[in-house]
Amino acid sequence: MPEASAVEVITAVRRLVRPGPPSVRPCPAPRPELLRLATALVVDEHPSAPDWSAADRETVAEWVAVLIESRGEDGVQALLRALGRG
Repeated sequence: MPEASAVEVITAVRRLVRPGPPSVRPCPAPRPELLRLATALVVDEHPSAPDWSAADRETVAEWVAVLIESRGEDGVQALLRALGRG
């Protein structure tokens, strides 16, 4: 994962999950096992995560879990590309 603020990551993931204009709807509730996977694969491994608040880390994990549920590994690869690496 390239360095990025939590806002940058959240914005990129939201665009991948919900293309089009930004939505004010909250993140759909992810499945617990995908939330754990998103936390382990993306949040815990992200080089900028130590600088994020606990709330930001949770939000990133939730959105990434939804992305994984909808697009699988391809979604994670799309996130890497959207953040400029991949």
